[in-house]
Amino acid sequence: MLPIYEVECGDLTAISLVRKPAIEEDFMLFKEQKELKLSFDDEKHIVFGPAIVADKPIYRVDGEGREYYVVFTAEVIEKLFTDFMKKGGYFNLEHSKKTNDVFLIESFIKRPGLNPVAYEEVSDGSWFISLKVENEALWADLKAGKYNGFSIECFVDLEKKDDINELINELLK
Repeated sequence: MLPIYEVECGDLTAISLVRKPAIEEDFMLFKEQKELKLSFDDEKHIVFGPAIVADKPIYRVDGEGREYYVVFTAEVIEKLFTDFMKKGGYFNLEHSKKTNDVFLIESFIKRPGLNPVAYEEVSDGSWFISLKVENEALWADLKAGKYNGFSIECFVDLEKKDDINELINELLK
């Protein structure tokens, strides 16, 4: 069994559009809803999905080839969310190319009563974001599936969970 580490605190610096999100949850692309009238509306170019999923073990491999899982609790996600909203951050593509062609238009923590359609199975305490995409080529890449989700860039402190039953009990609370 691989070791499991729980994130204790962190410094979130960026959110990246990626092909394979570590959280294994893809985002959704939204078009403007059209009223029943004879006119044309351009797409809003909005992408929506989870940035971090609470209590989900995420498979990682460090620089020396050691495998492990990392878990973000709802409490840690709320702190990362709050800090990111206060100080801001930036967005990039595949953790390398910073882009000014996207900006945050919506950000919330999932909780009872705030449950996005198609994400009912994602745990409460997860962080969802909506980004506005202002670059036609990037939007075309999103629609073509070049990017399928979000991934965070975060420096974190980890605490090893020695007893898998302890972690399971905490996740079931």
